[in-house]
Amino acid sequence: MSLAERLQLLEHCFQTDTLGYHLSVLKSLFPGGLTVLSIFSGIGGAEVALHRLGIHLKRVVSIETSEVKQRILKSWWHSSGQTGELVQISDIQSLTINRLESLMEKFGTFDFIICQNPCSQSKGSSKMAASGDRSPSLDFSLYYESVRVIQRVRDSTERKR
Repeated sequence: MSLAERLQLLEHCFQTDTLGYHLSVLKSLFPGGLTVLSIFSGIGGAEVALHRLGIHLKRVVSIETSEVKQRILKSWWHSSGQTGELVQISDIQSLTINRLESLMEKFGTFDFIICQNPCSQSKGSSKMAASGDRSPSLDFSLYYESVRVIQRVRDSTERKR
């Protein structure tokens, strides 16, 4: 991957140390580690921040459409010596109720759900890219899918109580 492609992947990311500051409260709450559902994971900034805080990642279910970003997360997972399990799903729409409940039966409930905004380039992105204006827009269909998944996890967790 070229340097320009790598920098483009970081264009709308959140600085991991800042994210780590906000997530640091989880360390005392989950001393044994976390089972994480990461929706629209990107290159795994949340996972990196949790790891840097010393929080063990027992299981991470990562939903990310970009194959390049999936490879980056998987490469980091292996190079950082993670001992937990990483499950990568390429399309949130393929995360059916049955598949989600199967994952929850296998892993138990998710301790933590993190969701990045499902952005896409707005219409006319090639024109905007040429002019230097590459503002992302919220993809509402993907947003509604993420809400569907989060609600299903919440409902399943409440039923188990």
